[in-house]
Amino acid sequence: MLRAARSGLRKSLLHTEASFQPSRTTVSHASAEELQTSTLLVSCPDAKGISAAVFETMYENNCNVIRSDHFTDKADWKREGTTLHSPFRWKMDYTLQHHNDRRKVAVLVGKMDHCLWDLLIRHKSGELKCDINVVVSNHPDLEWVAQAFGIDFVCISRPQAPKEQRKQVMESMLEDIFQEKGTELIVMARYMQILSEEFCSRHAFQTINIHHSFLPAFVGAKPYHKAFERGVKVIGATAHYATTDLDAGPIIEQGVVRITHRDTVEDMIREGKDLERVVLARAVRWHLENRVMVHGNKTVVFN
Repeated sequence: MLRAARSGLRKSLLHTEASFQPSRTTVSHASAEELQTSTLLVSCPDAKGISAAVFETMYENNCNVIRSDHFTDKADWKREGTTLHSPFRWKMDYTLQHHNDRRKVAVLVGKMDHCLWDLLIRHKSGELKCDINVVVSNHPDLEWVAQAFGIDFVCISRPQAPKEQRKQVMESMLEDIFQEKGTELIVMARYMQILSEEFCSRHAFQTINIHHSFLPAFVGAKPYHKAFERGVKVIGATAHYATTDLDAGPIIEQGVVRITHRDTVEDMIREGKDLERVVLARAVRWHLENRVMVHGNKTVVFN
């Protein structure tokens, strides 16, 4: 696959899947094993001729386009024409991701295990094309789960440091783990610690979080109990990139389910956990496939 992602306004966003030969040499009868499938994501100011220039460049590099999609924010639509000279004339930002590349993933957890189990099962079955090589928690409770899948577990319980320095110390420990493991994606699978602005900035758009969709309503402990008392009719889950704005980063995926007066708090919690599993898995898979492009404080997710 060929992929590229960057944020910005007045952008034309292009997603292209292609197969190509490992060299520019023309091969008459290439087997499936000789072909490399990749995804290209491109972001640049909107103008005429962008798609044509990209496709021409791919053709010149012996690529065959399998599927293509694009998005232009009409609120910032620019209708001016342009002269075609170079495929990167429009200051394109791009990333190229090969389908057989496996990025290294770290999963952060607390005491709740439902999202961790789901991710590890999907990873074990091959559904998530990545290498989950470490599970990190501030509690020891889920070590046995990681061990059941043969994955390293690191517990960073409350460090011996003054209260005002504990967050900095814990995040320094996290950074050491990420450095050792070569972490390329961080998944917060119900990790209940608030990350600092500095941490979020260092890992911008490389950290995915999951939470219930009651926010900003029913904040704090026992949100489902508060929602039950209020008589809500819809509950849901949201997966988003973690940013310096708490639980307000670009949303990747959401899910909802209707409930009735017959549903108990326990029913709502069970439904919420089910949604969190599915929504987080989708967000992680789409990110790994480089189908997510950040556009301002929103995302464009290419099918």
